[in-house]
Amino acid sequence: MLPEMEFLDETHYDSHQNATNGMNEESKSEERHLIVNYLPQNFTDKQLYQLFSPFGPVESLKIMRDQRTGYSFGFAFVNFLYENDAKAARHALNRYQIEHKRIKISLARPCSDDIKDTNLFISGLPLTFDDDDLFGMFSAYGEILQCHLLRDKFTKLSRGLAFVRYDKRDEAFAAIRGLNQSVPPGETTPIRVRLAQDHGKQKAAYIAGFRAALIQRKTKHGVPNVEAHSSRSRTLHENGYGYSQDDEHVMYPTSHWHGPRLGTA
Repeated sequence: MLPEMEFLDETHYDSHQNATNGMNEESKSEERHLIVNYLPQNFTDKQLYQLFSPFGPVESLKIMRDQRTGYSFGFAFVNFLYENDAKAARHALNRYQIEHKRIKISLARPCSDDIKDTNLFISGLPLTFDDDDLFGMFSAYGEILQCHLLRDKFTKLSRGLAFVRYDKRDEAFAAIRGLNQSVPPGETTPIRVRLAQDHGKQKAAYIAGFRAALIQRKTKHGVPNVEAHSSRSRTLHENGYGYSQDDEHVMYPTSHWHGPRLGTA
């Protein structure tokens, strides 16, 4: 049975972003914080927990979504209580196939100039383009972490718009230089490729706030507890698993781990 979980309202993160300034060297070097890329659009927080929890106690996790629409950005953060469990999960699940995608698991790095400005917004794409066409066009310029073709909510047809996020800023700028105002084969209209500034800032805020909240909780409580952190959060429980009707919440375990941890002696 899954351990009972609670949800931490996202606004709680913003109020503690300054806690990152006090992060010590030990916290910076921890390898228990993972970022998971290439998640399917319909993948849920509960499924993410079920995938990672066999490796050990999960301190927190969250699939990152647009705050207004709930649209999944296709990546998530998973934080274990212990580094060895995180390493075991990373070793076992990296490139694990979920539906038509293979997930990529990396260490959740702190923000730096190297990983800023990595998300691109593309407009003017042929309406016949699918996700594979988009990936094929942009993958020549670097390692793609997320690749999202925007579709109409009701018809599911392409809107000719997309987001592509690279691992490094240099790769994103190379794609801009190579593809902006280029004309796809068989087409007559050029595409436009530019930095998705708003999304980049939102992701940076997510990362900073996410790490700050973890440090705050660890400092104050030592281990996750069952206290509610937002009066706006409605947490329901089913089969020992807590979930919220509001997607903008993070799950936290409220009980200690008593089962075995995979990948350990």
